[in-house]
Amino acid sequence: MKVLRRDNIGYDFESYRNGIGEIGDIESLDHLIILNSSFIILDHARLCSAVISKLDSEDADIVALTASNERARHAQSYFISFSRKVVTSKAFADWWADLTPTSERQEVIDRCEIGMSRYFMEKGFTISAVYEPTDRQRLCAVRRAIKCGYLHTNPDAQANAMGSGATVDINAGDALNPTHFMWDFLLNHCGIVKTELIERNPLKIDLTELEEFLNYSTYSRELIAEISEKRTSNEPRLAIYCVAYKRYDTILVLVYSLMCQTYRDFRLVVIHDGEDVEMQALLTRLKATYPERFDFLFTEKRFNDYGHSLRQMAIEQCQSEFILLTNDDNYYAPPFLEHMFNKIDSDGLDVVLCDMIHNYDIHGKPSYNALITQPKRLFVDIGCFIARTKLAKQVGFRDKTHNGDATYFEDLVAANRNIKIGKVDKVLFVHN
Repeated sequence: MKVLRRDNIGYDFESYRNGIGEIGDIESLDHLIILNSSFIILDHARLCSAVISKLDSEDADIVALTASNERARHAQSYFISFSRKVVTSKAFADWWADLTPTSERQEVIDRCEIGMSRYFMEKGFTISAVYEPTDRQRLCAVRRAIKCGYLHTNPDAQANAMGSGATVDINAGDALNPTHFMWDFLLNHCGIVKTELIERNPLKIDLTELEEFLNYSTYSRELIAEISEKRTSNEPRLAIYCVAYKRYDTILVLVYSLMCQTYRDFRLVVIHDGEDVEMQALLTRLKATYPERFDFLFTEKRFNDYGHSLRQMAIEQCQSEFILLTNDDNYYAPPFLEHMFNKIDSDGLDVVLCDMIHNYDIHGKPSYNALITQPKRLFVDIGCFIARTKLAKQVGFRDKTHNGDATYFEDLVAANRNIKIGKVDKVLFVHN
């Protein structure tokens, strides 16, 4: 065994490239396996048996533990085996030589994980997986995705989770991540489970059976306990608070844009400024549709202070690790949260911003043009940044004037001289 140390850039693929570069006689290998530490092996004999059996029974050039059709067909890069035919090819050498390191997680997924599979398939190589789900397992995955709100259907079908009379398309299972929605079938076939599933369960899948299995597992209890302790609680990682006042149409756009997010570990709470019968009925219907990720409340009186008193209430009640404050006339691109948390996790950020579209003239540009945000007054909007809740609680929302949004951001920045602020250089948010 040889241990290498390198600068922390480029995610797993840069590590893979460094490791491959240290191999001397690569042409003597029957198989080259690259793997990372994002999964735990609960049954090593089962894993070895499944992998060896697959490699012996097929002439596939590239074999992963699992493959996904999410976005495009690709081998999931936490465990991939390359055959001698691949590693001795010019295409293999060219791929790793041309790889450009990046610390943007989404770029790594698009260019490296998905891009690598596309590259080798275009070069004529075949890709397969050790675990390939059956139709029944795909159907089970669809059912789980509907039940947790990841796949959208009508409220009755969602409530019944494919109960009597519900109709779903089994092909929807092709786009679901097998390491999450088929975790038990993968565990039974390969003896592994993804660490993220135990630690965060970002898609909020029902893991009762997995927890029971781990409680009675003979596997290292110390490791399982260490991973489980990282769970924050039953609270989602992000709490989104939307202040509202009688915008019956635009609030629907805001809610639907958030419920279509590709990142699911959040809960949306609407706080309405005063009582309103029509809004009560509308929000009640939304809660029935999204019971796990949507809630609302009404203040007893109307504050009429740009929603700032309501934002203070939100900060006080928030128990999630991160908080996003927004308005009922905003909306977001579907990958907004995914990009934001990729950046938070890759750079260890306390606050992250994205670029946006503004609905009024600003900085010499007409309305509905891109605003390239900066961490300073007049270049940031309340809905375009996510902050750690502990920082938000530290500063509160003290300025109740028209400029309260900017003051809140400045207070966050000034609260801790070691604060880490980053940005996603993409337009992901529209302020109406």
